[in-house]
This record gives sequence, C-alpha cells and structure tokens, in this order.
Amino acid sequence: MSIGYPASHYTLTAGSGGVTINRFALANGTLAGVGSHPVGIAAATAASGATFTLAALGCALMEAGGAIAVGGAIEVDASGRGIAPAGNSTNPVVARALTAATNQGDLILVNLIPN
Repeated sequence: MSIGYPASHYTLTAGSGGVTINRFALANGTLAGVGSHPVGIAAATAASGATFTLAALGCALMEAGGAIAVGGAIEVDASGRGIAPAGNSTNPVVARALTAATNQGDLILVNLIPN
C-alpha cells in the first residue's frame, strides 16, 4: 500500500505468524512486541513466507493501541501497535505522532525513528 508520503520502503519475507498492515515489524519479518526495536511498519498484511513492503524511514500510517497525542512519543505494544509510553517506561521510542489517535485501532500518521 502506497501512502503518498516520503518514506524508504523495503521488501521482506514474513516470518512465523506473519505481519499485519500498519503495525510495527522486526527485521526477521515478524510483528514487533513490547521493548523491541522494529525496523519499520508493514505496508501490507502477509502470511508466513509471503513478501510484504515495509516503510522504514520517514512517514507512515500506524495502527494505534490507544490514545496518542500529536507530537507524542510512541513505543510498541504486544500486538505490534503503537502506544503512548507509560510515565516510567524504558522501552525504545520508535516514532512520533503527526496526527492524534483517540481509540485503539485508529490509523494515524507517524514519523518513524530509526532503531
């Protein structure tokens, strides 16, 4: 899926469990989880063994795991969605919100931070 914003895109092969569109993914082609260092956001859903495009730099659409303010830091939840960090979180910040999310499942525009 092309989102029409500048980004560097790469093609990966989905690993065990596959990947879900607009969620963070790891270099091995699996969904990212809490505390992980994703390489980008999947631009398509892909089953294990299928290829998919990954937005790795610049702006991308991301599925939110809850409310996120414009400009807010984003880390990864257990399902690969982006969430606002808790006050004492030591997880890596992987993106900044360019638009706001109010609910889980909202799609927002983010600026990816290389990890």
